[in-house]
Amino acid sequence: MSDAIQAEQLGKTFKGDGKEVVAVRDISLGVRSGELFGLFGHNGAGKSTLVRMLSTLVRPSSGRARVGGWDLARDEQRVRASIGLVASDERSFYGRLSAFDNLRFYAALQNVPRRLVRARAEYTLDLFSLSDLGGRAVQTFSTGQRQRLNMARALLHDPPILFLDEPTKSMDVQTADFVKALVKNELVRRQGKTVVFISHELYEMEDYCDRMAVVRRGELRALGSPAELMRQLPVEPVYQIELEGRIEAVVSALRQIPAIESVSLVRREGSPSTPFDTLRQAQGARLRVPGSGRSAVLELRLRHQDGEPAGPLHGELVELKAEAGWEWQAQLWQAIASNGGYVREYRQLASRSLRDVIRYFSADEPDAVPRQAQDEALSSSGTITNGEHDADYSVHG
Repeated sequence: MSDAIQAEQLGKTFKGDGKEVVAVRDISLGVRSGELFGLFGHNGAGKSTLVRMLSTLVRPSSGRARVGGWDLARDEQRVRASIGLVASDERSFYGRLSAFDNLRFYAALQNVPRRLVRARAEYTLDLFSLSDLGGRAVQTFSTGQRQRLNMARALLHDPPILFLDEPTKSMDVQTADFVKALVKNELVRRQGKTVVFISHELYEMEDYCDRMAVVRRGELRALGSPAELMRQLPVEPVYQIELEGRIEAVVSALRQIPAIESVSLVRREGSPSTPFDTLRQAQGARLRVPGSGRSAVLELRLRHQDGEPAGPLHGELVELKAEAGWEWQAQLWQAIASNGGYVREYRQLASRSLRDVIRYFSADEPDAVPRQAQDEALSSSGTITNGEHDADYSVHG
């Protein structure tokens, strides 16, 4: 797949009053054709300056770029014809004109053929559910309605590339979800447009972009798909296991497993539950370890193996064979059962998510390991009960 956008060592330095401010420093990246590309950075990170350079609004101080196959410096008019730009602080609509007349005016500025102006204006209004408001003066629009009209205007000339700079700003949650779904499903997936989605909000990026870049203080800190970036995190998977029986013996055995970096006691409880021996699944024997009435919650932190995490935790030992990277799970269950313990419940803490990626790569000290998400939510959980190894699994987004 070819790149719709190519930037090489792109930089921008603003000068004034005897001072220099480096807004963008030597950024190189490629955005593939037909891709939904996320550009994340905190306020002041340089992401809007980067987009303004790529859309010909700001001249780069250094480097070069091609947008839509055209050179940014030599082919400005062709670059502009191939892109649509949506800015979050847009105030250029004529308030006394109707939404439809505004679109007709801007269609003429964008060299849309006269015979197509009405059709393109009607189509873009309908696309963003503004058809019923087309005859109203724009000065009566809410901020969210103006932003949708702003997106409609960017599509008038049917550009193959869109830059959306915080497009859902000032929208209510329902409208923002509608717009994001329209961008992803209609503009990118169905029409094949290339979209650069810029945001400083964590929730906007999760489960949305094909690839993303994280910008911090004008520098590119990370680039790749969410999965690729998560593999770069120095964060070990963390699990909590609630069990009963001989707690001290189980903890001692678990600490001997090479894949487990640490075992810590979170809390103790006194209420027994139905025992379950995990070895019964693997060995086919109806073996049960009697409970002592004591229960505890253990937190297990796994170490990485050759740059990869030790893997997700499963309760079904019958599916765990002598496959590389999975031996630790059989060792874990065997250590619990053979030392007089049985599992009430286990859960994986959300330690590897896109939020972790963004926090890690946009932090002042990138070597600081993000742990906050581990305490925020459970990414998966499982409850094992007696009988035919019933399991209840739930996933939290």
